[in-house]
Amino acid sequence: MANGTNDPILESNAAFRLSGADGTLHCASTTSRSRRVGGCGRTGPTDYNLRMELARFRFREDVLRAAASRTRRRLAVSLLATGALAALLWVLVLRPRGASAGTLAFALALLAILGLLSLRRRLRRLLARWSSFELTIDAASVGRVVEGFPPVRIPRAEVRSVEESAAGVVVRSRGGATLLVPRELDGYERARATLAEWAAPAGA
Repeated sequence: MANGTNDPILESNAAFRLSGADGTLHCASTTSRSRRVGGCGRTGPTDYNLRMELARFRFREDVLRAAASRTRRRLAVSLLATGALAALLWVLVLRPRGASAGTLAFALALLAILGLLSLRRRLRRLLARWSSFELTIDAASVGRVVEGFPPVRIPRAEVRSVEESAAGVVVRSRGGATLLVPRELDGYERARATLAEWAAPAGA
């Protein structure tokens, strides 16, 4: 879904990286807008074989209402602008040539009908994507499925970086795949805390 949040980025200006044969976490400063998340300041061996049950995350219910409201507003603005343009065209061009007010009324009615059909289609697609979106995390991988987009799965062993941006946690793989964990998920902080442990070896 688009495809927004205004949540601030983490205030901490620290990043972590995994380095050394013992697999310890080390802090490293960063000035990037996207910041590494998780256990800066903690050290100790990382257990990549840690067992965990499959965790599923879906959008909160209020996300659908907010997205539908934005869709309605944007379409209304577009329809009003198009209607005003059609009225101006009728006043400046068509009326001097003998076009009646019925011509303008017909054009505006047609525009309204097309707008309603477009709104219905957009809301239906929005509902399908909201209801089908699912993020899954287990000990071996993180994945995402949503209607209208190809599924994404990133094995933990292939994770290159885990960063946090204004939109949420961004997981990138060594192969170039990218997966966004949106802030609007129910249980976002739990997903964020889990992924914070997924540091990649230095230089990967």
